[in-house]
Formats: sequence, C-alpha cells, structure tokens
Amino acid sequence: MKRILSFIAIIGIGAFTGNMLNIGLSYGMHWLSLEPLEFMEAFAVAFPLLLFPTAATLLPAFIATFILFFVSEKESLSKKYWLYALIGLLTINVFTAAYFL
Repeated sequence: MKRILSFIAIIGIGAFTGNMLNIGLSYGMHWLSLEPLEFMEAFAVAFPLLLFPTAATLLPAFIATFILFFVSEKESLSKKYWLYALIGLLTINVFTAAYFL
C-alpha cells in the first residue's frame, strides 16, 4: 500500500507542478499582456477550465503525501522527506490562495 501511495504522491506532485508551470508560462504570459478589464473577462472564462486539472492533480498528491507522512516510521529518513513534500504543497497552496485569489 505504501508503494502505491508513493507512486500516487510522486506522480501527483509532478503533474501538479507541470500544471502550475503550464498556467504560469502560457496563460500567465498572455494575461500580463491584457488590460485589467480584458484580463478579468478572460480569467472569468478560463478559471473554471483551469480549476479541474489543478484539483485533479493536487488532491491525490496532497492526500497521498499526508498519509505517507503519518504512516512512515518515526525518525526515519522517508518521514523527513514526506514532511518536506507536505510543507512544499502546503506552502504553494497558501501562497496561491493568499496572493492570486
């Protein structure tokens, strides 16, 4: 079970990272070129379309990482690495919610 959860967490984190890079480097560059009112209109259309892929990659990654952190052996190296991954996921979510939303 831990092995499957590890695969889910790693693939989910990679997919989430790729999704965020895609949004930032493609949509973000386009949005920077727009006037504020044009941006608001474009973002209102694009936001629902961007929400599903983000949630579909983030939720499995976050849940699997959370579980793996708590089921890892105390004082093990893997517990420390899962903690780092969990902190990274939490940080990007707090930053995204506070800054962009």
